[in-house]
Amino acid sequence: MPGAEYDGKTIISYKEAMSLPKQPKSMLIIGAGPIGLEFGYFYNAIGTKVTVVELLDRILPGEDEEGLEGAGAEPHEARADDPHELEDGKVEKTSSGVKVAVETPAGPKTIEAELMLVSIGVLGTSRGSSPDNLKVAIEKNHIKVDPKNGYVTSVPGIYGRRRRDWSPWLAHVAHHEAICCIERSRPRRPHGRLHDDPGCTYTDPGVASVGLTEKAARAAGHEVRIGKFPFLASGRALASDETEGLSNSSSTPSTASFWAPTYLARRPPS
Repeated sequence: MPGAEYDGKTIISYKEAMSLPKQPKSMLIIGAGPIGLEFGYFYNAIGTKVTVVELLDRILPGEDEEGLEGAGAEPHEARADDPHELEDGKVEKTSSGVKVAVETPAGPKTIEAELMLVSIGVLGTSRGSSPDNLKVAIEKNHIKVDPKNGYVTSVPGIYGRRRRDWSPWLAHVAHHEAICCIERSRPRRPHGRLHDDPGCTYTDPGVASVGLTEKAARAAGHEVRIGKFPFLASGRALASDETEGLSNSSSTPSTASFWAPTYLARRPPS
């Protein structure tokens, strides 16, 4: 994004957002994925005016669309401003922070903020992962591996976890894939399947999912059956006073494969 070059002070990444020296009065967040929404929720909850800008037409693009219908449907006391669609243009640094032009349903708008958090374009790093003389192949900032052949790299005898193309950037997923990688390098049956990575976005409402989304399952050629369950019908939700939410799942009838449960939950304001 022109003008949005990272400097670690006015234009920051998630690393700086974890330990800012003081609370900003306002923050513009580029990207309505899990990183952007979680930081936006946190800073908004402690009093920072937060505006989220997203290139696409919805939040959390990696989640099931229908299962997220309630995520931005109603105003909520702990929510940041509704995500705006980013306009092609130059981000301008000012004496008080940053200024950027966005498109909203009401037309063009200029947003100014003390800080801008860029939560898109995160890249992997393979620096120092192997000695230079081994020449392990690198692809898109990740070690190139063959998941069908025990996650072997371009150098026989050296193995690695699967690339970013196949999995989300989650610590528990990386840990599990490391176990699968080790098991596949030994003469034993490995555990774990592709696309079974659970994940969640810690906001209010919160979103959690595992497996393929309905769209991805259909794109893969699977016959899909959809099931929905409102939390209002759950005794556990009633006891916890968390009845706003639902689970949306898809499955394949012919194989009884359960693809994509997506959970959307909110605690009603007291």
